[in-house]
Amino acid sequence: MNYFSDVLGLITKHDPTTENGGSFFSYYLVLKLMLGLPITQEDLNLYVNKMNKAYVSKGLFLRSAHHSQKSVSQDEITGMIVGSKVLNTYHATDIADRLIKGFGSYPATGKAKFFNPADYYAWFTLTKKPFAFLFAFNYTVNLLISTNIKKQYVDSKLNNMVELYLMKDMSWYSNLLWKYFTWKMEKNYGKAWVKELFDIYFWSETEDHPILMLSRKFK
Repeated sequence: MNYFSDVLGLITKHDPTTENGGSFFSYYLVLKLMLGLPITQEDLNLYVNKMNKAYVSKGLFLRSAHHSQKSVSQDEITGMIVGSKVLNTYHATDIADRLIKGFGSYPATGKAKFFNPADYYAWFTLTKKPFAFLFAFNYTVNLLISTNIKKQYVDSKLNNMVELYLMKDMSWYSNLLWKYFTWKMEKNYGKAWVKELFDIYFWSETEDHPILMLSRKFK
């Protein structure tokens, strides 16, 4: 099965029109970075094509061209920004500028859409906005909650992982948060915590899914 779609991002076998394809593709890219694997021209082409098809106006993108009436979630904005940072495209900066212009709103479908204040810390840190620190407390509180909820709840932890992996070299505080996060994950899931997180989230997928194939390399 071809899991890669330049409309949806990275799909799953049980949900071939997933609304989370952008997030899944960002997980895939960050796992490659963590493993020291090359980011390819095909990775860049898929991301750019997906974003072009989802374009609404400068800095404003739909969840995907297939989900034109579905509001953009926090997970998907994280996926867009993380993907852009890994691939070194302009999209992340444009998205952050659009959020600033809208005072935090992201009306991709025409309706105002606001997010948890914690989200803006990651997005504005990754795009080097000087006021990102204003949301650091909110992000820290959310991280503490995320890392201390029941082990089977991993959605927020996966977002924390991709955000903090890219943020850890951008400020001393983000580096501190990354160290806390990895310590807590190893404490809760063992040394192969990356594998364990993805095994839990993608439990219904078969072994050939690209994310599972990468995450199984973490021992």
